[in-house]
Amino acid sequence: MEINGCYKIFIKLPIRKQEATLKLGIKENQLQGSITVMGNTLEITKEKVSGDTFEFSMVVKAPIGSRNITFRGYVEGNEITGSIKTPIGRSSFEGIKVD
Repeated sequence: MEINGCYKIFIKLPIRKQEATLKLGIKENQLQGSITVMGNTLEITKEKVSGDTFEFSMVVKAPIGSRNITFRGYVEGNEITGSIKTPIGRSSFEGIKVD
């Protein structure tokens, strides 16, 4: 799997799709990266890569406190798809490699 790169993703929300930029790379056998949404960049943590799939978490700070969000996904060619687990439910995302 060639996961290294920058992806334009669209997160499916109940009332709209939210565009984001996801940067992923493997360094010393570990997944590293960040996601930028609405001008805010968050580093990924608790990362895993297994075969064609990946998983990572991040902490999002909100007025009501910090929330843990987990992304699980799959890269095939230039396409990326997956799911997002949040404290208020699940969502999905899809996108394409842009570099």
